[in-house]
Order: sequence, then structure tokens, then C-alpha cells
Amino acid sequence: MIADAFIRHDTLQADFDATTDRLNIPPIQLPNERYIERDRTPARDVLSESQRARIYERCAPEFELFGWDR
Repeated sequence: MIADAFIRHDTLQADFDATTDRLNIPPIQLPNERYIERDRTPARDVLSESQRARIYERCAPEFELFGWDR
């Protein structure tokens, strides 16, 4: 892994706060705007078993690193 830290979308503000704190930058509140409403059906409910297996096969290190369900 090359990066020191990751800023995840699902914990965006908290991860951003930790980054600004680590860099000794004053806190910044990120905008919290919703834009286009879209279908939020989880990919695991839309993709076929073979599609999910292929994604997992190619992205297994990321699944392990971020603790994502397979």
C-alpha cells in the first residue's frame, strides 16, 4: 500500500477531519448537499453471482483492506 490513509465516502467528514488534524489544518465542514436522487440498490442485489465473483476476484485486496462483505 502506498497511501498513508484513505478518505472513505461512507465516513467522509470524519476521515477528512482526521486528515486536516494530522496536517495541522483548521477544521473545515464539508458541504452536505444532496444532488440527483438515484437508485441505491446495493450492487450485491443487482449483479449476478458470476459478476460478483469476478469483481471479488479482481478486487480481493481492497475487500480485505476495507472490510467489505463479499
